[in-house]
Amino acid sequence: IRDYAFNGCEQLTSVSFARNSQLTTICSQAFLDCLSLQTISLPNTLQGIGYYAFAGCSSLTELTVGNNVTVMGRGMLYGTSSLKKLTVPFLGETIDSIDSNYLAYFFDEEREDNHGSIAIESLTVTMMDDVPEQAFSNCYNLTSVVWNSAAEMVGAYAFAYCQALQSV
Repeated sequence: IRDYAFNGCEQLTSVSFARNSQLTTICSQAFLDCLSLQTISLPNTLQGIGYYAFAGCSSLTELTVGNNVTVMGRGMLYGTSSLKKLTVPFLGETIDSIDSNYLAYFFDEEREDNHGSIAIESLTVTMMDDVPEQAFSNCYNLTSVVWNSAAEMVGAYAFAYCQALQSV
């Protein structure tokens, strides 16, 4: 799906792909400001999500990104104020990212910012082994984090100020 393909489609409420879909990439700002978009089912063939791909989709409540995705763009979830449940293979641009391996990267915020605007309550990370430094710090609404396996290392301030956190 090319850049800006569905930009501003304010009445679009749902997107799904055929079981045999060959979609590999959702480019930058493809669904920018689709204000009514509530659900999108991403195909397993998807490998990349561009910058701000779902930015401004303020009605989106849940998103699952499959394990075949190898790159996710900064700010891809910027302005998704209703997003409560998120499943991603890793945090950051790629699984090996060091500078972007924190949740707020998806919302175009810096690691050390106050993340009270991030609405996510439930997060599942399916492919990362270690919990990076400041990965979730200041994510006030986060109540539950599911990690793919028993983490060998939890970084400094990883869950600092996660006031609502109930389970990891």
